[in-house]
Amino acid sequence: MYKLLIVDDEPNAREMLISILMVQQEAFDIVVVDTIDKAVRSIAEKKPDLIFLDIHMPHKNGLELYNEADLSDIKVVFTTAFDNYAIKAIKLSALDYILKPIGPNEVWSIIDKFKAQFQKDKDIRAQHELLNQLLSDRETTTDEPKQLVINLEDTKLVLKFSDIIRLQGDRNYTKIITHDRHYISAKTLKEFEEMICGESFFRIHKSHIVNRSVIQSIRKSSKPYVKLTTGEKLELSRLRKANFFDWLYNNHA
Repeated sequence: MYKLLIVDDEPNAREMLISILMVQQEAFDIVVVDTIDKAVRSIAEKKPDLIFLDIHMPHKNGLELYNEADLSDIKVVFTTAFDNYAIKAIKLSALDYILKPIGPNEVWSIIDKFKAQFQKDKDIRAQHELLNQLLSDRETTTDEPKQLVINLEDTKLVLKFSDIIRLQGDRNYTKIITHDRHYISAKTLKEFEEMICGESFFRIHKSHIVNRSVIQSIRKSSKPYVKLTTGEKLELSRLRKANFFDWLYNNHA
């Protein structure tokens, strides 16, 4: 059942919208309010999936709701008798924009659009939950920690894999970032890729190799990136993305 919130101070407009929605062969949990303040409280309590939001209202207009409530996970449809708010609606990433008087075909079209987007968002959340489960559900091993030996001037430094967050290439040098400091090696990132990439490390970009143990989440979009537990967001190369997910899932044990 989808949770809908109608925010409109005009009784006739509210009743018309409700009557249209009730014709749909879909179960809706509908809440109706006539002020922005009531809408803010309702959003906090009910957490609606979709809001039909009137723009012209007394005391506070509909656009002010964006400043007073968290609408990041809620689809919003603007409803108004005026057509000069379209650009603002687009900038606020509204699902759609309807001019009053509202017609059934417009509402049904928007509901179809909403359901498609709702399912898409649900699938993305499910993917993220699966990924987080895979990343947090790793079994411990009794094997000795793997190590990386690097040359620093006249000394050799031994780093445990578990201490390394990532490696960043810079032409003929590589920066090795650990949990407490950085080291610079005269080896290229390609050389390190051949040395350590496998179960624990993967080269996600021409400039970055990451340790799987610090991967927190992954954004799949037109500009995909890998977010680390340090808060850093590193670009995920489109050319490497498919192999990256194969590596991530196939090395889960």
